[in-house]
Amino acid sequence: MRTAYYCPQVNNAERVNRVIVTCIRTLLDGDHREWDEKLPAITAAINAARHEATGVSPHEANFGRNLLLHTDLYMQQHLNTPEDSKVAQDMRLSTIRRIQKLIIERIKNNHQRAKQRYNLRARSVTFKIGHLVWRRSFILSSKADKINRKLEPKFVPAIVKEIIGTNLYVLEDVLNGKKGRYHAKDIKPD
Repeated sequence: MRTAYYCPQVNNAERVNRVIVTCIRTLLDGDHREWDEKLPAITAAINAARHEATGVSPHEANFGRNLLLHTDLYMQQHLNTPEDSKVAQDMRLSTIRRIQKLIIERIKNNHQRAKQRYNLRARSVTFKIGHLVWRRSFILSSKADKINRKLEPKFVPAIVKEIIGTNLYVLEDVLNGKKGRYHAKDIKPD
């Protein structure tokens, strides 16, 4: 696995989960036990929503047209396919290819903009195997263990054991010997 602990930036599922939880929170009135009944409506809303990075909805990206709702059917008569199934298939495929090219171009542009913004704050730090470093502590509060997260140290000493890529390091804690993968943003030099 090449994912750092506590680094949601590299896990796309975390971003999707954030959207879903926001939608659930918005649709719930009083009874929180009914959240699962809202999932079909949330799924339709997410599939029909225009994505900022791609400029199209997920449904349009996959099927070459916007998601049709029950209320839209009478307004969408022009979407009826031609009698010849081959012509209809060719039309749909050419639309999907055009949308895919558009999506790829927009993603590249968004990536460049995000890279420029990120690099304004990024620090260039490299650590070598065997170096003593300080890694961010991710201890959670626990009443049973009598631990208050706010009172725990923010960083704990660790030794670099392995380098995976440019920002991912395997560290071994000095205090308890536990190993883990950590992103460079959570590591400070000694």
